[in-house]
Amino acid sequence: GGMEEVEEALSQARLAEYAPAFDGLGYDDLGFLLSMSQDRPLHHSLPTPVTAQAELSSVAEAVRMKPGHAQKFLKLLPATEAARRRFRGPPAWPDSVLPL
Repeated sequence: GGMEEVEEALSQARLAEYAPAFDGLGYDDLGFLLSMSQDRPLHHSLPTPVTAQAELSSVAEAVRMKPGHAQKFLKLLPATEAARRRFRGPPAWPDSVLPL
């Protein structure tokens, strides 16, 4: 887990050169990065919805990705999250049953 997962995801997209920058800026949790790859509803204090594209673009900018690499990164994370959901399978509990 942790930074190793981030490094692996970046390596799969041939973006491993950015791993030290991700780690140095605290982007060392793939789960958190994946959560950023999903649009979120409008928050009452924000003038516009927070989009995944905007959040991931800010990460790409922070780690100083080249423009072409940033575009690849913006496509990588949502695809990684979709793959994770498929791999996990159905939830352990049916929607109508809550664990006690």
